[in-house]
Amino acid sequence: MARRTFSTLVNYSDDPVWAPLEQIARLSRESGELPAFHEGEFMYVCRVANARKRLVIHLYKHGDTRRYLNLDEAGHAYQYMGAVPGGEPFESGGMYRAHLSLADAVERLGIWELGVPGGLYRSFPPSDWPTDAPSRIVDPSLAD
Repeated sequence: MARRTFSTLVNYSDDPVWAPLEQIARLSRESGELPAFHEGEFMYVCRVANARKRLVIHLYKHGDTRRYLNLDEAGHAYQYMGAVPGGEPFESGGMYRAHLSLADAVERLGIWELGVPGGLYRSFPPSDWPTDAPSRIVDPSLAD
């Protein structure tokens, strides 16, 4: 995936889209390679789009760390790179580029700071997470 920076326009009016976050949260709990988190720890902020790239990115904000996980419909993560120079304040969604990896994006959430001595309070701890429903994997060859 190219790592070029690109501009976006914001859209606050859409209904929340949770599927990309649910997919990555489930992966975090099942893989053991990412810090585990639950989609219930996030709020949906808005979506930003780049029409030329035909790309929509959903912005999710972690309730405790206050950091963002920005995901497209396929679950690819994007890093906010700042405001669009000269952009309209309520129309511009900012500049983004693809994260190096999903692990890099999740690491930037700061999940590791939660629930450790001297760290942040975790308002929705793993002990309160509902048991996961059966996986939504359609292709059985992708299952463990």
